[in-house]
Amino acid sequence: MYLLQELYVEQVYADWEEQAAYLHDFMHATNPWQFFNAINGLNSYRSPYIYHCLRSCLDGT
Repeated sequence: MYLLQELYVEQVYADWEEQAAYLHDFMHATNPWQFFNAINGLNSYRSPYIYHCLRSCLDGT
């Protein structure tokens, strides 16, 4: 059981690091390809926090 919990935690951290990388790319995109690649990467996750941040950035709220 401990091994499964450890693997889950490792996966959560790996997913978070990947989401953080996409969010960084989104915030620092210098051309449309980088921007849409970051959007697609963020959309590949179903994180309400990331979705909220993305909607706030796009809506200007």
